[in-house]
Amino acid sequence: MIGGKVENLDNGYKDIISLKNFRNPGKLEYHSGQKIFDNASIFINTSNPFGDGFPNTYIECWLRGIPTISLGFDPDGIIATNNLGYVEKNVEQMADKIVHLFSNYNVYKDFYNNSKNYYKKHHSIELMTNGFLEKIKLLN
Repeated sequence: MIGGKVENLDNGYKDIISLKNFRNPGKLEYHSGQKIFDNASIFINTSNPFGDGFPNTYIECWLRGIPTISLGFDPDGIIATNNLGYVEKNVEQMADKIVHLFSNYNVYKDFYNNSKNYYKKHHSIELMTNGFLEKIKLLN
């Protein structure tokens, strides 16, 4: 798990962080986080829909074709609508989906392809740069 201090954990999270293979390096420099994304197979998001904005980590994962499993946070229904992964209500459901993805190559491959395509269509550097340049032209 990457991020800041984890506080006020419910029992589901406490079960996860007590696992012997769980690691939390805390907050990381940008380049260190990128290396972890480069080696990831699934992205688990526990952002709070009532306090967090749109997670840039979604974009980092979709760039790489990494399927997303989110704990109830799906801004504008992007994950569900575009078949980029799963949005679940609790940690147990998330665990089931992890097993499901690693047990079903074709499902994983579909999420991978959908994530890469969604990134290219909505968040690619070329797309963002062109949009930025168009806005600059409007200002002149």
